[in-house]
Amino acid sequence: MPQWLPYTFFTLAITFSPGPINLLVMAMAGQAGWRATLPAIIAACTTAALTIVLAGLGLASLLVKAPLIPIVLSWVGVIWLSWMAWQLATSSPATDTKTNGQTVMLSGTKAVGLQLINPKGWMMALTAVTVFAGSEPTPTTITGMAVLFLILALIGSTSWALMGTGSRHMLTTPRRTRIFNCLMASALVGMAWWSVLS
Repeated sequence: MPQWLPYTFFTLAITFSPGPINLLVMAMAGQAGWRATLPAIIAACTTAALTIVLAGLGLASLLVKAPLIPIVLSWVGVIWLSWMAWQLATSSPATDTKTNGQTVMLSGTKAVGLQLINPKGWMMALTAVTVFAGSEPTPTTITGMAVLFLILALIGSTSWALMGTGSRHMLTTPRRTRIFNCLMASALVGMAWWSVLS
């Protein structure tokens, strides 16, 4: 029998925490508004929910059986996130009319890619299924878990986007926008390297 209440709290902790997708969404919303983040939010959250379904089918257990896969995925992910953080830190502020405001955009395709190469995301899905789905999870249980995760993830990432949008009233000058971008980039790099070195 699935443990729905503990699973809900587990999912809330995962989806509302400051992960790479949430930080990128916040930074993008701070520059381009929350509507610009919707494709990335939907793509990332749907992909994360899909990993729960795949974990229920047994595919995520391959990470445990092949220890080289998570290591490779971790390094690919940290290099990619570092590159995105560099782009964010060096992007031209949208308020800078001389540069026509080039913001870093997280497309739906990039969001899917980030989710798929995130070994911690796969381990989260495996944990969710093995700990909360019960001893013999049914397809209905796994689907229900994925749908609940999707709903809460959409709410969590949208909340980060709205926080980014709320910061737009402070980002009225190129200097403030650059500081915001550098802070978001630093947080992203710190999180990426901490996750791979810890």
